[in-house]
Amino acid sequence: MKYIKQFRLYFDSYSYRTYDFYLPKQNLLIECDGDYWHGNPQIYTKLNEMQIFDQQNDKFKNELASMLSIKLLRIWESDVQQNFNLEKLINEKIQS
Repeated sequence: MKYIKQFRLYFDSYSYRTYDFYLPKQNLLIECDGDYWHGNPQIYTKLNEMQIFDQQNDKFKNELASMLSIKLLRIWESDVQQNFNLEKLINEKIQS
């Protein structure tokens, strides 16, 4: 699959958010969220300021992708460490 790393989506002339990967043919963004940095709720019940900020930014990025009709797949660090099937997740997201 062809992809673009550190893909920018602009929401005005100068402001943008950067996503980890974009698959143009599938019109799919992929974000790999660190468990600590993004406050994985399966691990962290009380969030610090940085985690709260990151979650607010993630919510904005979700809304931006949705407004532009681009699907977004979020993957937790712990899922990656458990040797998940990325191709299966991408195909499920594309078909949803």
